[in-house]
Amino acid sequence: MKKKLSVLILLVFISLMFAQSSTKVYVTSSGKKYHLLNCSTIKNSKNLKAMDKEAAKKAGYTACKVCNP
Repeated sequence: MKKKLSVLILLVFISLMFAQSSTKVYVTSSGKKYHLLNCSTIKNSKNLKAMDKEAAKKAGYTACKVCNP
């Protein structure tokens, strides 16, 4: 019983680690880069679209060199 509980706790911990590993990034409708929300290059931008960092990469966006997400 104790071993099963330990395995269960380990699996929950691993799941939480992977769930939190995705980084939320932001893109503009006209840009080709993805940014962190506090990036100075998008501070006055309107209509920001939030997405997962991996999804942004797959969509062809590249990382901003200012905020380096």
